[in-house]
Amino acid sequence: MQIYIQHFLWVLKRYVLLILAGVVLCSVLTGVVSVMKAPKYEAVATIQVSIATGDSTNDVYSNQALAVSYALKMTNNDVLKAASQKSGVSVSDLERSITASPLDQTQLIGVHAITENAQKSAFEANAVANAFIEYEKGSEARRLQGILDKLRPEITTAQSAGDQTAASGLQATYNNVQIQLSMLENGLFLEEQALPPTTPNGTSLTTNLVLGFGLSLVLMCVFAILLDWIDVSIKTPEDVARLAQLEPLGSIPLRKGISTLAPPIVANDEVLDEAFTVVGANFQALYVGQRSLLVTGMRGRDGVTTVASQLAISLAQAGLRVLLIDANLRRPTQHQVFKANNARGLASVLPDVYVLKKQRSQLPAWLSQWKTPMPNLWLLPAGTVSVPPLTVLRSMELRKLVDWLVQDITAPGGSSAVDLVIFDAPSLDAQADVSTLAALCDGCVLVMEAGKTSKDSLKTAQALLQRLSAPLVGVVVNRQKETHHPYFYAGQQQEEGVVVDTVPVAKYVPRRSVEEVAVAPVPSPKPGPVLPSSAPPTPDVPTALLASEEISAPALVARSATLTPETRKSSGPQSFEQSEEHAPQAEAQTNPRVGIARASGWKAPSAKKAEEDDNWGRSQHVISASEQSYQQNRN
Repeated sequence: MQIYIQHFLWVLKRYVLLILAGVVLCSVLTGVVSVMKAPKYEAVATIQVSIATGDSTNDVYSNQALAVSYALKMTNNDVLKAASQKSGVSVSDLERSITASPLDQTQLIGVHAITENAQKSAFEANAVANAFIEYEKGSEARRLQGILDKLRPEITTAQSAGDQTAASGLQATYNNVQIQLSMLENGLFLEEQALPPTTPNGTSLTTNLVLGFGLSLVLMCVFAILLDWIDVSIKTPEDVARLAQLEPLGSIPLRKGISTLAPPIVANDEVLDEAFTVVGANFQALYVGQRSLLVTGMRGRDGVTTVASQLAISLAQAGLRVLLIDANLRRPTQHQVFKANNARGLASVLPDVYVLKKQRSQLPAWLSQWKTPMPNLWLLPAGTVSVPPLTVLRSMELRKLVDWLVQDITAPGGSSAVDLVIFDAPSLDAQADVSTLAALCDGCVLVMEAGKTSKDSLKTAQALLQRLSAPLVGVVVNRQKETHHPYFYAGQQQEEGVVVDTVPVAKYVPRRSVEEVAVAPVPSPKPGPVLPSSAPPTPDVPTALLASEEISAPALVARSATLTPETRKSSGPQSFEQSEEHAPQAEAQTNPRVGIARASGWKAPSAKKAEEDDNWGRSQHVISASEQSYQQNRN
């Protein structure tokens, strides 16, 4: 209960300005309406019902019942017409102002008149009360007189016939009716005339202001809680995990007065340094051997450049050799972050691939020209773009360059030039650019601004990246304010964390280069056990080889090509790709964070090679159309 009270107090504090504005507005409107509204005066005339029948107890109950009946007849059209004729007030005005009701447990009837004038209220109440008394007495007198007129000839007829019994009964009835007629004058009379009221009817201005203030305060508090309840935008890493059920890498606080493009090495902000350190540490906890990473955002200006540069610095400080590539060719900014020269860069150095193809050993020397002051970190800026950006991003030279950077330089025992390539990519708004870069990457880090993205949008972005073959590794919440709190109203299951089905995580196997894929021999499959219809035919690889984690992909292919039919038959129809899927299950069991990463859809690069090639071809018609449009605009 205490946690609910604390949260509601925080909500009221968060929306205090809105609550105060609503209360002040409602109070002012209440005062204005109270002042501008014409005062109403109510006058009351009282009618006494007192008809005696001889039994005092029965008289009381009978008169109370008559009072109820008379109150309903008080606003009868005939009564109002009679009052209108004597008072000169129109029937319609009387209908609006006159009401009547019996006083509880009494023989009295109250005739109420409410008008904008005190004298008029008293006048109309008395006029209607007197008109009703006269109307009711006249109506009752006529009814009783009719009974007497009917009894007289009947009594005469009975006496002429000598029927004394009948004559006596009729005479007794006649006498009772005469008694009722004589008592009619005192049975209904005006007990108390209406007097002009001295004060207006209703509440005073002060009372109205107090009521308006109290009610508006309650309503605005309820409205603030309702706003907090319906606001399901992602504001914190907890929201990423509980609402969107994705892996949060951390949050970056909003820091005023610090330029977004300030050099990360000299920013000198402990809060930001700590936040980016947490992001880097969380990424390393999820890091399962990805060699190329796409950093993109939900929309433009979400802070992708800052997150990409700081993530690269954090990983470089942790000992990874990182190459940061500014792939946002339409709005390059990484060279401003690192104060680097943007004359040459990604758009202009791709032809170097043909030189490096002949001299692969020169790759480290070529890489050294992009060295930054930070150890283990290289920056390849965007460079001067003279062709459509999609032409650069979809080029095979870029694909080869990335392959060479992350693959072994020489034979077994060699090492790759870098451990990780990070692409600073455009936001998801530029889907053509992102789809092209996704084919080069093993995973993606998504950047979003706190409070600007819903959980549904985040899930849609994850599905899009999954289709683009760049499964989401984690989400970074940027520009989180101090007023941002996690969503409070998630169910108990969400608060404890939704269990996500995990899949076995493939142990990372280095990506093969374009040349290796083209020239690698593919063994012919031997007949073996009948596989399910959904499983594609795969090359045969000895089970003994699959158990080894040290052997490389080219060695496996070469070894498979030298196998004899007898050896292949004994080894079974398993493929190298199948071994990637089943061998690393132990790692997923011993490392829960790895299982979470795979649950978000990450695939090892070797397992998604065929999918990348297929996506590369299918996206060409979209990219070509964008390129033609770009060229027409330039012309």
